[in-house]
Amino acid sequence: MDRRLRLPHQKAKDAKVFVSVDLSEINHKPLPARSSGDHQAITARLKASIEVLQMELAKVEASAAGLRADFDGSASVPMR
Repeated sequence: MDRRLRLPHQKAKDAKVFVSVDLSEINHKPLPARSSGDHQAITARLKASIEVLQMELAKVEASAAGLRADFDGSASVPMR
């Protein structure tokens, strides 16, 4: 990566490569801090989504159990 970005680098005796980076050239803008109210709203939405997904999963599992029972029941009947 250092060669591709043409960063100045040095090879050490233990085969490691040290890269020199000028931190003044890095443009970093930290994200604005969130309030605790934001976390509560996000948590509430996630909990609601989890509940919906759990209900959908219960429906699919019930449907699969019914299909499995139909399949297992038909296997015990001899074919003519």
